[in-house]
Amino acid sequence: PCCDLQTMLHQHNMPITIGVCTMAKKARSAPMEQLLSRLRTFAVDGRREFHVLVFEQEAILNDPVESWPKCDALIAFFSKGFPLDKLQAYVDLQKPFVYNDVSKQRTLLNRHEVYAQLLKLGVPVPTHALLDASRKNDVTEDEDSITINGVTFSRPFVEKPLDAEDHEVTIYWPRSKGGGAAKLCRKNLQDECAQYDLQYACTRAFDGNSYLYEHWLPTADTDVKVYSVGGGDLNHAETRRAPAACGKVVRVAGGREKREVVELSPHELEISRRVFEAFGQTVCGFDLLRSLDGKSYVCDVNGWSSQKTCATFWEATAQLLRSYALKALAPAYLAAHPTGSAASSAAVGVCTAAGSGTALGSAVGLEEGCPAGAAAAPSYSFDSRADSPRSSSNEGAEIGARGSGNSKDAPKDSLSAEGPACSAIATAKLSTAGGSTAFVTPVGGRVASPALPSSTSPACATKRKFGTARAAAGCEAGKLQ
Repeated sequence: PCCDLQTMLHQHNMPITIGVCTMAKKARSAPMEQLLSRLRTFAVDGRREFHVLVFEQEAILNDPVESWPKCDALIAFFSKGFPLDKLQAYVDLQKPFVYNDVSKQRTLLNRHEVYAQLLKLGVPVPTHALLDASRKNDVTEDEDSITINGVTFSRPFVEKPLDAEDHEVTIYWPRSKGGGAAKLCRKNLQDECAQYDLQYACTRAFDGNSYLYEHWLPTADTDVKVYSVGGGDLNHAETRRAPAACGKVVRVAGGREKREVVELSPHELEISRRVFEAFGQTVCGFDLLRSLDGKSYVCDVNGWSSQKTCATFWEATAQLLRSYALKALAPAYLAAHPTGSAASSAAVGVCTAAGSGTALGSAVGLEEGCPAGAAAAPSYSFDSRADSPRSSSNEGAEIGARGSGNSKDAPKDSLSAEGPACSAIATAKLSTAGGSTAFVTPVGGRVASPALPSSTSPACATKRKFGTARAAAGCEAGKLQ
């Protein structure tokens, strides 16, 4: 990076260059464009603070890193086909300020390593066992259970490919619930997200590939998608119908998946902070399972992931990314200008708790795609001078046992709603259309522990591909409580 960024900004009117090194599909996605457009507009006295430079995919794939563009700060993350080794070589060569730790992104591609890192920091994950095809394994299987290297999983249990890019996850049901298996899949044109196969009795444990097996955690037929920035400086959480609940994507008007914005508990907020500590991903998405026993478990960490429809989230994320870059590269300038002033700041959007994804505009201006006449909604503020993604100040605290087992020796949860680990986190409550509420977590303040949300399953349609026995039993077969 340039050695005198203060002079650049104050005297030469030269912005800090933020490089975007991703596959073209990611760089051109709507959420990324929304975020980058906000970063481009930050200015003081007519002087732009940032120049955004998107690397060409052809150059990323084919050119040596020595010829890649130079930048002061870098947004870069893996997706299918991305050369992670070249990215690491570029970072080692140019040494820009990096938002998402490149060296740890490879860990995110291995589901077992992800769980291992989380467990080191006391983050609860489902009880699991690794079947590693590269070594000798002790595996026994019968109609209602499987034992992997001494760990027994009674049906229902989950089978995940070790490779996190492989999404062929399978859930095996016990005979008492109809038997067979539910194969989770990417959403297709028929809105299927899982296909039930009554004849699929045996696992893939003997096919020569590596898998992670884990206990099935009963939930209220939902899972929680968390979008986090800065290790908990900003959190946005949504529930959705779990793929295995009925095998169908529930959609709302406009075709988007139905989601409901929810508040995270202080314990879950601390989980968010420790997910950042484990992987160093400033912008990060991860999945939570809220078990019926009242506990929350992390079942997946996705790396860079952004909420797709909430203008408020994009505004807050841009402010935080501005703060992190300036704190690292121009701290004196940040002290003089703690909050970014952007041309787009007049338009304030909120999320709808109904999950429709409609961004509501303020009385000043409407975001693209906002309905005309939408009700005005307040924005929220936070101290943008807050520390850039922070490390743990309570590394010894345990917030969960190894997995979801019932061992009496498991360490107890040491967090409380008033605990020191939660004292720097608050939740802004935003009124949305129809009197519903959206929850977003900026910096500062304290929150009380909310009750876990409840959910009632709709009846399953008998024509869905869940097999005759399961369909006749309705959604109750999918709950497996």
